[in-house]
Amino acid sequence: MTRKFIVTGGMLIAVMLSVVGAASAQATEVPPKQAQVERATLTEGTITAFLEGTSTFPFTAELGEVIAFSLNSSAFDPYLEIHNADGEVIVGDDDSGPSTNSLLVFTAPENGDYSVLVRPFSEGATGEFSLSMIKTIPAVSPNEPVTVELSGTTPVARTLTTADDAYSITLSGDEAFDAALLLYDSAGFIAQQTESYQVQTLQLPKTMVEADQHYYLVIVPYEGQDVSLTLEVTPAHFVTLTADPQPIEFLADQYEDATIINVTEGERYLLTVSADFPVSVSVTVDGYEINTYASLSLSEAEGGSLIFTAGATGTTFVRINNNSYTEDGSLIIYLSIRPME
Repeated sequence: MTRKFIVTGGMLIAVMLSVVGAASAQATEVPPKQAQVERATLTEGTITAFLEGTSTFPFTAELGEVIAFSLNSSAFDPYLEIHNADGEVIVGDDDSGPSTNSLLVFTAPENGDYSVLVRPFSEGATGEFSLSMIKTIPAVSPNEPVTVELSGTTPVARTLTTADDAYSITLSGDEAFDAALLLYDSAGFIAQQTESYQVQTLQLPKTMVEADQHYYLVIVPYEGQDVSLTLEVTPAHFVTLTADPQPIEFLADQYEDATIINVTEGERYLLTVSADFPVSVSVTVDGYEINTYASLSLSEAEGGSLIFTAGATGTTFVRINNNSYTEDGSLIIYLSIRPME
């Protein structure tokens, strides 16, 4: 899955593109354009059309205005570009979203006229598609659950202004649903994401954020759903691992969590995982910040350990994936880390 984001100025535009198959986000890798059809100016709402060649949809945007576009098709593998008033490609994207969908975050550099170009990734492909424009993106506040209505494949977006340094974000409903939940930072990059099918609770992995920044939550439903869900954002904290085992608790329907470690360049470390009964978990030192990557997988085991050498001094995440089955869905494992002699 390929993602490309361009943010310039103060306006965020989110675009979702449904695709079939993988492709590059670089416009230069897209097959040559076919006959172009200019459509009506986009306004808030959803339109359905049939694609033969390419289609352009003009729209206007003001600096600082937040707009979301969603594009879906089950008939062909589509590609989307945003053009400025001179017809220059500002950004293009394919297959950047969850599953077969694509999501692109873009900030318009100025007030003015723009256009969305829809075309097939494979030359000659045709078929029906739907394009939605969402110009209203209300705020969501920590500890204040809100109701979101999902309909069809139209995404729902919310703005989160951060005050703490970490949050847990949960989407839940009274009936099973299929959806993806993505968190974008203020620069338009995906900070965290998750997706699942036929669940009543979808929890975004605990995510570290920068305080006093705008983040954007995007909920992407899968085709043919009309469901009412509750979105809840709660402040969270990350456990910092030490030589003493720290309990990490997984609640029912929670499959991911993360902790923090502090390491010194060149030091070798022993990371230990234990449980009171056989568990199936994977533990990963996701060390982009320390130039280190290491992982351990347990399958019906009560414990294990991994050894790694820190490539740089700093703080990074240890991510835990829970694949265990328990009667009530909850689980506690213990993690510790210590330098090796």
